Amino acid sequence: MVSRGQRVFDQNCTTCHTASASAPVSSDIVPFAQLYPSFSPTLLATRKAPLSDVIISTDNGPDPSYYNELTVFNASVRADTVGFAAPLLAGLDGQTKFLHDLSISGATTTDALNLLLDPTRGSGAQHPFYITDAGDRAAVAEYLRSRETK
Repeated sequence: MVSRGQRVFDQNCTTCHTASASAPVSSDIVPFAQLYPSFSPTLLATRKAPLSDVIISTDNGPDPSYYNELTVFNASVRADTVGFAAPLLAGLDGQTKFLHDLSISGATTTDALNLLLDPTRGSGAQHPFYITDAGDRAAVAEYLRSRETK
């Protein structure tokens, strides 16, 4: 099942995440709007470069608080893309909460990963990248549980 999960992961997830848990993680920022399509911020203050504008999330998506941790980052001295770098996906076995705000939670690692990758969460949810086939989703969860750095 782990080899099936690796194959599905490589086909679906390596646009953002590294294929090898031992490879350096890219510092590329994935735009926040791509990570959370329901995000529709309100502009609080316009600032001149190199500062970013100050915005607040007042959206009505599935998880409006998902943006809260990004507010300080967004108000920082940078006018770059607002978003996150993809995390290293290694040593996940034993984790039961995922995403930067821990909003995906399961009784076990497998449960939580299945929830994270389940398309029933909807296209507007945070991290809207899913594995549609339940068998493939379970295989990816097993593969992710097996990944370690070497």
